[in-house]
Amino acid sequence: MESNTENQRGQADVTDESIVSRVRRHYENRRFSIKHILETSLLVIITFATLGFIKSEPSILSHVTVDSSAGSKIHKISVKANEHGHYVLQGLINGKPVRFLIDTGATDIAMSESEAIKLSLLKGKKGYTETASGRAIIYDSRIHSAQIGHIKISNLVVSIIPKMKPGEVLLGMNFLKHLHLNQYKGVMTLTYKKD
Repeated sequence: MESNTENQRGQADVTDESIVSRVRRHYENRRFSIKHILETSLLVIITFATLGFIKSEPSILSHVTVDSSAGSKIHKISVKANEHGHYVLQGLINGKPVRFLIDTGATDIAMSESEAIKLSLLKGKKGYTETASGRAIIYDSRIHSAQIGHIKISNLVVSIIPKMKPGEVLLGMNFLKHLHLNQYKGVMTLTYKKD
């Protein structure tokens, strides 16, 4: 009888030890799994962000820094040059999103006819202008406002250039003359002081 009791105790000890070992291994494997899942998730997020599948708000894009708030008297926007040496940033025309290319050589804000149609702008007076690609027909139009960050300028003339490549809107001097521009080491800083 005593040997049966000892066997039962021994089996109970072995069984308890086996259960404890199995539980310990389960949680160790689970910790590894959670760690593995977190590492894999982080890698996937970084990959998607790098490839551009994750979209950011314009004000927090890695190449644009906005240093101001809505109530501030001084607004600063810093834009890093892209791979072509151009300064490109997101903005608004009449409250609708556009992609601006800063162009200090452009007299007015200028855009293609397809961009003007997207923004519901009407063609006005016909004229001619000299562009980097030669002489082009232009049409005047007017917008209620153009905005980058918290910098908003109202009642501006825009040029609609039918031959212009669609996709970007030239942010010309009729907007930029209201700002102080500083270019240093591939970064353009636009500063606006409210009166």
